[in-house]
Amino acid sequence: MRNAVRAIEECPLSAVCRAGVLPSSASNGLDVDWEEVGFCTVSQMAAVAAIQLAGLNAHVEQRYTLPKTGACSYMMRMDYCKVLGIEVEEGFVRHRADGRFVPLTAIPIDEMSADPGGTADLLTEVVSVNAGFNASTSDSLGMSFCEVIDNIVQHSEAPAPGIAGAQWFPTMGYVETCVADCGIGIAQSMATNGIYSGLSDNELLEKAFEYETGQWYGRSSYGSKEVSGGVGLSYSANLVRAVGGHLWAVSHSSAVHISSAGTTRLDGLYYPGTVISMKIPKTDREVLESDLFPDGEDLPLRYEPGEGIYTEEFNNPLW
Repeated sequence: MRNAVRAIEECPLSAVCRAGVLPSSASNGLDVDWEEVGFCTVSQMAAVAAIQLAGLNAHVEQRYTLPKTGACSYMMRMDYCKVLGIEVEEGFVRHRADGRFVPLTAIPIDEMSADPGGTADLLTEVVSVNAGFNASTSDSLGMSFCEVIDNIVQHSEAPAPGIAGAQWFPTMGYVETCVADCGIGIAQSMATNGIYSGLSDNELLEKAFEYETGQWYGRSSYGSKEVSGGVGLSYSANLVRAVGGHLWAVSHSSAVHISSAGTTRLDGLYYPGTVISMKIPKTDREVLESDLFPDGEDLPLRYEPGEGIYTEEFNNPLW
C-alpha cells in the first residue's frame, strides 16, 4: 500500500487500484502490506477490506501487515480489524463517532437481511452534519446512497458482503465516502441488457451513470422483481455535479471520474468488483429537482423511503 492523497480533486483510490496491484479475484490469495503507510483514507480501507472479506468467504490464505505508524490506530478505530475478524490489542480508548465518521460496515448480500436504507442513513448523517446540507440536499444524498448500496444486493452477484464507510476531514472541508463489493462489476451487469449490445466495458460503465439506464431498464415484465426506473446511479452523478463534489468508480478494468467538469475515463486502474468513492464538500447549495432529473422543476426535492420523491412546494410524488 501507498499513502493516500488528500486534496478533494485527487482520486483516493489511485494508490490501491493501480493495475497489477490487486488480484484478479479474492480467491487467488491475498498479501496485504500496510506497514509503511502513514496516512490512509476510508476509501482505501473499504476497497481492501471488501476483497479480504471475499477472500475469507472463499477460504483462501491471507497475510496482512498493519502500519507501524499512527495509521494503525486509525484503521482500528475505523473497525478495519473488527469487520475482518482480526484479533488485535487496540491499546487505546475508543470515542463515539458523534457524526464525524462511519466505521467500516458490512453490507449483507442476502435480500432478507440487507438494509440499504440503514447504511445509507449513516453515510448521509455524516455528510449532512459536517457539510452543512439543508433538508433537500440531505434527502437527495440519502436517496443516492440507497441506490448505490442497493446495487450490491440487486446486481453485483457478490459472493460476500460489501463494505461501506465515511470520514469527515475538517481541515480539508469535505466528507469522503466509499462503497465497495467484489461482484461481477457494472459492465458485466449492464451487458445482460440487449439495449447496450456492442458497447465496450468502458462505455457501459459511463452509461450506467446516465439517466434512464441500467441492467433491468426497459426490459422488465409484469410481476417480475427485476423492475427499474433506470435512474439509480444517475442520482449520485448529478448530485456531486450540483454540490461541487467528485465521484470515482472503478469496476474491474474500467474506471471513471465524475464532477461538475463532466465525466472522464480513467486508465490504468483495476478492482475485482466495484468500488465507488465520493468526496463531498461543505456547501449551502440546495439540490433541486432540475439538478437530478433532466425535465425537473427548479424546486427543492424531498425523499422518504416508502413514500417516494416529491417537491416541497406541491408535495406531489414523482415516483
